[in-house]
Amino acid sequence: MKERIQKNLNLKYDWNNLFLACAHCNNMKSAKYEPILDCSKIDVDRMEATNIRRILRKDLSDFKNLIRDYEEAEEYEREDYIAAIRKEVSAGAPFAAFKRWILWDNGEKYRACGL
Repeated sequence: MKERIQKNLNLKYDWNNLFLACAHCNNMKSAKYEPILDCSKIDVDRMEATNIRRILRKDLSDFKNLIRDYEEAEEYEREDYIAAIRKEVSAGAPFAAFKRWILWDNGEKYRACGL
């Protein structure tokens, strides 16, 4: 195990291990995933890309429904929705950057509740 950790630490300074990733993917990758898909060197299968888009659309649709539910909620219910929304935009959540943009695009509306 110690040897594997050292190998991962050595990769931190290896130019061949360097490629662009959004903050979410980089945080998710961390030192846990071996190997991570480097789409600058490997063609991403069309089926895989289609599947990722489908999952993204479903996830964003669910997130928009959560926001809609928050907007329609009674005042006493809103804290639960705020907690759920915060969880969806947290650093470890799938597609968090896309969800944050949805909130940022409606800035004043959600800033008041700390989102």
